[in-house]
Amino acid sequence: MVVRLNNAPAGTTTRLARHVGTKTGLAFLNSNVLSRCASRTGGGCQYCRAAYGDGVPILTYMCNAAHFVEHAACSSGSEDDAAPVMVTDPRLDALCARLVKFYSLRRFVRETGRPAAKWARRHEEGMFHYSSGMQAVVAAAGVCDRVSLFGFGKDPAARHHYHTLQRAELDLHDYEAEYDFYRDLQTRPEAVPFLRDSGFRLPPVVVYR
Repeated sequence: MVVRLNNAPAGTTTRLARHVGTKTGLAFLNSNVLSRCASRTGGGCQYCRAAYGDGVPILTYMCNAAHFVEHAACSSGSEDDAAPVMVTDPRLDALCARLVKFYSLRRFVRETGRPAAKWARRHEEGMFHYSSGMQAVVAAAGVCDRVSLFGFGKDPAARHHYHTLQRAELDLHDYEAEYDFYRDLQTRPEAVPFLRDSGFRLPPVVVYR
């Protein structure tokens, strides 16, 4: 199954098409993207559906409580035979938050030599958050027998989002810490915290650059 993030293009001319093909099995959306979709139509989610078609289910995580309204609009406005628009389980959200904070704290202490208590000031703890990509990876690791990551590691010339002209990365994410997490998933999954003592066995993960 191919999971695409935030309406990433899926055409034959895209750079990764030769690796993953053009089909999409699941659309993973930040709720900000879902909100943009709903606001374009005044009911329903035709803009998001147009990216991959009515038959592709949408999984979204809510980064703003107000976006539950857009989720309701997308769900109620879809055709009867359209694939569902689902919301991530809060337990998955909490796990992702714990993982990214662990890796960010560890990286901060290693690189700065400062105590972990100083991390909050560096990263504005109240706003700090995992990225859409990281949560999609964690979700995939929970349901797939094997996970392959393509397109992780942003080209400096690329836009931050497919749907905006923004090029700068968001300060509320720590992408380098997330890359550390992906490397652990690939090379030493036994070191991933919060999972190693649970008895859950991570599938093989390969990161393609």
